[in-house]
Amino acid sequence: MRMHVLINCRAGSVINREPAELVETLTKLLSEGGAEVEVECVDPDQLAAAVEQVLLAPVEVLVVGGGDGSIRTVASRLIGTDVTLGILPLGTTNRTARDLGIPLELEAAARALAAAETVRIDVAEVNGRIYLCNSMLGLPIALAEQRQEVRGQGVLAFLRGYGALFRNLLTTTRKVSVELEEGGAARRVRALMIAVANNAYDDTPKMVLARPALDRGELAVYLVQHEHGAAMAWAFVKAMLGLWRRDPEIEEIRTGQLTLRPHRQRVRVTNDGEVEELSTPLRYRSRPGALAVLKPRAAGA
Repeated sequence: MRMHVLINCRAGSVINREPAELVETLTKLLSEGGAEVEVECVDPDQLAAAVEQVLLAPVEVLVVGGGDGSIRTVASRLIGTDVTLGILPLGTTNRTARDLGIPLELEAAARALAAAETVRIDVAEVNGRIYLCNSMLGLPIALAEQRQEVRGQGVLAFLRGYGALFRNLLTTTRKVSVELEEGGAARRVRALMIAVANNAYDDTPKMVLARPALDRGELAVYLVQHEHGAAMAWAFVKAMLGLWRRDPEIEEIRTGQLTLRPHRQRVRVTNDGEVEELSTPLRYRSRPGALAVLKPRAAGA
């Protein structure tokens, strides 16, 4: 099996490591399963071009090391091909890697991928753009934009930026208003946050909400309808404790496709944490089994 590995050299988990040492370590670990491995480090703005270059030659597995945004960039290109996606989690949240059971420590993740099996998972799509985790409207936009603004800056700039942002978010009452159309019925919804997840979250107590299955072929829509940001923040605390389903201000809808119609012609959304501006209406659908990925084998398998 031929495996090519692209590492985002600006990812926080590896930014202080020597590229040559990183390439040597990953080549050794990923080769333990018998694969022919080639590793290269690339700048994030060159990732898409690097993927195209890799696909010019025969390759069975393309492993990407980065955050959820980098994973999404590569996954978008691999859909419809015979190439399997491997994930080395080097971002902040690493949602897809967590849900696949991939260790978050780099060397452990490489060892797990070397012995992993290939499975097919769903992807979600909004207006033709795919995502693997979730697409959100409302308050998460401000959080994502602030994260992008302070990325790469010093600790003081980071703390000042997020401190001011959270103070504003806790007092906000600004809601997003959309017409939600699903199953032939439509209704008007006002919420602080609307999230459309690629498969549903469970209520297991965790710091990061988890999706127990990535192959159910469904979207899970979450309408967070609290009156102000402080109440929503408390809801996130309850979610980490596994209590979010008891919150009457959070509504869950499961469906294969839906349409959101904001009153504006263009709106900003976050897809896997990256802010994008899209034309309305926002048409969401699930694409069952559209992506082949490496998943660590269960213990003892």
